[in-house]
Amino acid sequence: MIKIGIVTSGLSKTDGWGRYSSEIIQNLKNYGQVKVVTHAAEAIEGIELYPILPPPLSNYLNLARCSYKIARHLKDCDVIHCFAEPYAPLIAFINKFLRKPFIMTVFGTYAIRPLNHPIKGRLLRFAYQNADRVLCISKFTENEILKRVLLSNLQVIPGGVNYKKFQINTTEANMSKKAILSVGAIKPRKGQDVSIKAFAKVRETIPNVEYYIVGSIHNKAFYNELQDLARKLDVEEAINFVDEIAEDEKLISMYYSCDVFALTSRYVDDNFEGFGFVYLEANACGKPAIGTYGCGAEDAIIDGYNGILVPQNNPEKTAEAIEYLLNNPEIAKKMGENGRRRAEQLSWENLTKRITVVYESILKNKGQRFENGGE
Repeated sequence: MIKIGIVTSGLSKTDGWGRYSSEIIQNLKNYGQVKVVTHAAEAIEGIELYPILPPPLSNYLNLARCSYKIARHLKDCDVIHCFAEPYAPLIAFINKFLRKPFIMTVFGTYAIRPLNHPIKGRLLRFAYQNADRVLCISKFTENEILKRVLLSNLQVIPGGVNYKKFQINTTEANMSKKAILSVGAIKPRKGQDVSIKAFAKVRETIPNVEYYIVGSIHNKAFYNELQDLARKLDVEEAINFVDEIAEDEKLISMYYSCDVFALTSRYVDDNFEGFGFVYLEANACGKPAIGTYGCGAEDAIIDGYNGILVPQNNPEKTAEAIEYLLNNPEIAKKMGENGRRRAEQLSWENLTKRITVVYESILKNKGQRFENGGE
């Protein structure tokens, strides 16, 4: 049985690295023996877990101090797969000695931003160039990397969704008003200020509508700006800020209760949406999703099929998209049905199968080189 070594920051589903890691690792158990080297995580049945890493954004000296422990835990693995970009340079260096098939999965900001730094950029380029395969979560992320590094080992395997989890019997809230929903951390990159401005425009023609903004407050100053903006636009009473919801069923119920999902992410100082799992979560609940061009939302949303893409920082076009879906419920319903199909297609089970095909391909090629005396 193949032994897979995973390096990641953690398994919490409240952040992109953790959510991706948790879902893929759970499905990899069906393929082989899984060993996880991580910063912090609760035990998972059937998984060897070693919480020995410092936080992912620690300085490289702190990371380097773990080199021996990391190598000791990964030396018996057949494949090494790094799920968090900040760890990748160290793992690539360690693998120079272990000489295992090495795969990286890269997401958004931390796949790009270090490349603009003289030292961090050199280290990340080293990781990219020494990986057998770099799996990009979106075509957008792949293109952003290729603008900065010439590589031939990139492959797009998009983000996913736990489709089955969202197919539950949930009681939709008995809302007398139409509802728009956003789910995402409260910070400038998520663009909640744009969607609030759009919401105010929508209220001018469709007054019977409310807006629910779900997400933990990552930026208190920005959160205060959003509240000030809502007051200024006289929509404060119609906007509901909901702190991050821990219970899956409550969040799923909110997805089912909304009419339109919208998250108007933007590219800010090399921070961008690598994919946007929440678009697929809304789709899995049969809801059309509104996202933005110029980020990974382009991979989650097929414009006009399972949702609508709008330009970044454009409240007018965002308002038009929301009004179109609210005023055309049959079209919105059709997009939601298409969204269910797309979410099922991009289930974590299906994406894990694609990852295991990558493992098999690299192992086969490595084996051929060994047989031919190439390594």
